[in-house]
Amino acid sequence: MSDSFEKLNRDVLSILAKYPMQALPESEIDALLEKYSEEELIPSVSYLRDQGMISSDALNYNIEGTQINYYSLKLTANGYNFATGNALGREINTVTIRLDTNTIQHLEDIINATNLNKKDKQTLRTRLKEKGAEHFLTKCIDFALTNSKTAGIILLEYLKNSN
Repeated sequence: MSDSFEKLNRDVLSILAKYPMQALPESEIDALLEKYSEEELIPSVSYLRDQGMISSDALNYNIEGTQINYYSLKLTANGYNFATGNALGREINTVTIRLDTNTIQHLEDIINATNLNKKDKQTLRTRLKEKGAEHFLTKCIDFALTNSKTAGIILLEYLKNSN
């Protein structure tokens, strides 16, 4: 995504965030059209709609082509949460994972079973105790998502050997 497209998306979200869950007033529509052409706005509105940030009926398709339905151009709840960093939205969308002491012991056992040297194993066990299992698992998930091919191979190998 180009910087200008990203800036346009942020501008649209910022303007819409001033009017939570309501259509833009005429003056804001005019200001938006002074700053950007419809040709620039249509891809942005399409992108934001596809991301679930704005209402699904914000675009109309007809013989003349794609047009923005400015009276339906409003943020969804997810769009508002994203645009404003709404703490309530983050809280609503939070998933709590509870780990018992057996899980922590299991993580230590996994660390001990790796082919890492003693110093690295000790470092991992220490960090597990210092930061907590949630932090440790979050880092593992981050690694898996950023190294999906490697993580997939490791997970397949684990599943083959876990029977």
